[in-house]
Amino acid sequence: MSKHLLMQAARAAIVCICLFGIYYAVKLLATYAYPFLIALLLAFLLHPIVSFMEVRLKLPRMLATVVTMVGVFAFVSLFVFVLFAELTQGMLFLADQIPAYYESIIAFLREFTQVHLLPLYDKFFALFQRLEPTQQETIEEYLQQASSYAATYGANILQQFFLKLTGIAVMLPTSISVMIFIILATFFMTNDWNKLMTHTKFIFPYRMHGQAKSLTSHFKKGLSGYLKAQLLLVTTSAVIIFAGLLILHINHALTITFLAAFADLLPLLGTGIVFIPWIIYLLFTDNTTLSLALLLLYLFVVLTRQVMEPKVLSSSLGISPLLSLIVLFLAIKIYGAMGLIMTPVILILFAGMMQARVFHAIYYFIKGTAP
Repeated sequence: MSKHLLMQAARAAIVCICLFGIYYAVKLLATYAYPFLIALLLAFLLHPIVSFMEVRLKLPRMLATVVTMVGVFAFVSLFVFVLFAELTQGMLFLADQIPAYYESIIAFLREFTQVHLLPLYDKFFALFQRLEPTQQETIEEYLQQASSYAATYGANILQQFFLKLTGIAVMLPTSISVMIFIILATFFMTNDWNKLMTHTKFIFPYRMHGQAKSLTSHFKKGLSGYLKAQLLLVTTSAVIIFAGLLILHINHALTITFLAAFADLLPLLGTGIVFIPWIIYLLFTDNTTLSLALLLLYLFVVLTRQVMEPKVLSSSLGISPLLSLIVLFLAIKIYGAMGLIMTPVILILFAGMMQARVFHAIYYFIKGTAP
């Protein structure tokens, strides 16, 4: 092997080692220092607002940080209050209607048992009596094994459920302390953002400063584009749901729309967590017309989102829908359900690195030539 190829292989090995080192460092930080990573992200988002108030309104940096954080907290609190008020009204409505719903479900179950289950049981019992004694014993043994397995499985589920509840109760004080750390760290990072960026520059070689600045700029642009894309998708789904519920004359349409919009932001769940149980209940209570109408509304919302999402995300991040699909598949294979949450982060980072020409720089570094 020539010396030139040997040097290229050595530089490629250095790049691979650095990538693995960065991956495991980020994984370690995400495990033990996640409050500060969350605070860093929040400070990154709040910094432009604080800088605007500092430059345009001539406010001291600390005062601008306090005003910004209080304003964001007040806005989030107002949103939660409005949502809670709507949910409270909806819950009061449900509390008034639940007895009637409960009676209708009980009546349905009673009728279903009398019409379908009892005749089926009689047929099974008559067939059972015709079998040989050995066959009856075998069936009884299988039924006992199935019942004992079901009892054991159900007991394990209940045990795990209560253990998780206990774990959540134990984690609550820790969660409060973590939230306090995030708020304090966000304040200090936002207040000293410029100093942090100045000190960070000394970590990297001087010739990488321009690349790092370009990567940060494109990452900010990609994050902003992704948030705008999600806001557009959720807003579109909410408008369709609200209009459909109004057309169907559903009570508390705004509350249901809020719930569906919130569910639309959750990975794996989506609006189906609101619509599917509702549709099943209406089918059980013989309200076929409304269940069919809600099913069509739900399918229209899902279809609209599936058609819009690849195009909106690709236009906001500058990545083709096919590449987004590949990244989603690989993320699910590697991280499981967490891959759905990791995919947007990976896409934003990948888009920022492409636009900042980081891959070109790595290629020319391995090749040993100037770009």
